[in-house]
Amino acid sequence: MEKARSWVIALKGLMLMHGILRCKVPAVQNMGRLPFDFSDFTDVHSKLSKTWGFNAFIRDYYAFLDKRAALSYDQHNQKAQHRHPLMLQSLLNVQNLQFLLGLLLKVRPLADNMNVGLIIEAMNCVTVEIFNDYRKICNKIAKNLEEDVQQKLERIAKGDSDKTCRDIGFVENDKMAKDLTKENLIDGIVGQIDKMKVSGLETTITDNWVVFMKI
Repeated sequence: MEKARSWVIALKGLMLMHGILRCKVPAVQNMGRLPFDFSDFTDVHSKLSKTWGFNAFIRDYYAFLDKRAALSYDQHNQKAQHRHPLMLQSLLNVQNLQFLLGLLLKVRPLADNMNVGLIIEAMNCVTVEIFNDYRKICNKIAKNLEEDVQQKLERIAKGDSDKTCRDIGFVENDKMAKDLTKENLIDGIVGQIDKMKVSGLETTITDNWVVFMKI
């Protein structure tokens, strides 16, 4: 593959590798990075003025797939070794998905002469991947927030309401803490959630996530 100097052959190879990575075969997950390097790919069969857009497309597509393969290898090993607590591991996965999504958004036609069937087919693969990654990000964030709320409710049940209220900035005096119920605790937590944003994507997290996931 690394000797390919035609954008058509290179792109077909990348699309094939994309499909293999999506299958999540254990042997592929243990592969690590891709076994070839298209980071400086250049088509040598046509003038650069005609192929620069295709060259950029190949490089960006390769950058995404190579990073995805590397992250898949890391995540597979982390699960096997139980390297991080579940909550921390989930947050790290969200961060990795955000990074992959950023790479995916760079994979797009840049030149006017790229309206060809193979590029359109590749963009279909990329578009599906974008929606899948974004859905995973939303689901993981919603799950983490749900677990965080549950932990705070458990602390309330154990009589640790004062500390919980101070942590979320919901009450300012002991009298209010004594009158705290599960319902207004949740309202306070949701109020704090509204102010949170996903790092990198600047995605606002609100209670509308539930609506999004049902679409």
